Amino acid sequence: MSSGLSATAIQYSQQQQPQNSRGELLALQRRRLGFSVRGLRASRGLRGGAARGGCLSEKDSLKLILPLVASNPADDKVYSVSTIAAHPKFFVYIPQTTAQTAKFTLLNNNEEYIGEATFGLTGTPGVVSFSLPSNAPSLEVGKTYKWSVQILCETGDGDNGGNPTAEGEVERIQPPATLVNIGQVAPSERPRLYAESQVWYESISSLAELQHTNPKDLRLKEDWVYLLKSVNLDTVAEAPLLPEATMLQWSNPNN
Repeated sequence: MSSGLSATAIQYSQQQQPQNSRGELLALQRRRLGFSVRGLRASRGLRGGAARGGCLSEKDSLKLILPLVASNPADDKVYSVSTIAAHPKFFVYIPQTTAQTAKFTLLNNNEEYIGEATFGLTGTPGVVSFSLPSNAPSLEVGKTYKWSVQILCETGDGDNGGNPTAEGEVERIQPPATLVNIGQVAPSERPRLYAESQVWYESISSLAELQHTNPKDLRLKEDWVYLLKSVNLDTVAEAPLLPEATMLQWSNPNN
């Protein structure tokens, strides 16, 4: 009598194994895109989300697309994260609003104004991006800046106190060794490389660019959702990614 399994037994054993489609196997092989906040510091009491204002929906709020401190995401306390760009791209979730304009403001580490600019709102809720204007001062390596977005509600009384405002930080750093040759890396691989190097602003902006270029690629959408959820931005992870906003004239209010 043979000590091996019979052909029938082998066939039965194979039938009991879970059968994965080729697509499922490829999905299992793909690592989910995530961002680790290990070793990063929380911002100095800044809140990346804004309380609901007079021109916002009662069920929604303004929120900067920045990693939230996990201890209590409801507080909207954000981490201070980095960029390697002199004029980085910023992202913010704009809820349903009757306002037509929002204002971006940049301050240095001493709370001194560097400048501000406005951008138009379409009335469509979603994640909006905008770049620091080319005529704005370049961010300096080794320095941290405070930035904010304020929705300009048209109250008619000149009182800005009711305008929802969210605040965050950005630090410009020298590119780490892992990113020195980033220009030679395929665009599809850049978001993961930026994320693994803990460079938040380029991680999210490079992924957004891929989505705008390939709007039908569901894998990019999945990567976007996973990336935002990895930093406690679950409430806006599946919000639509809107076209980049055009910043109006940059100005320094102290000049």
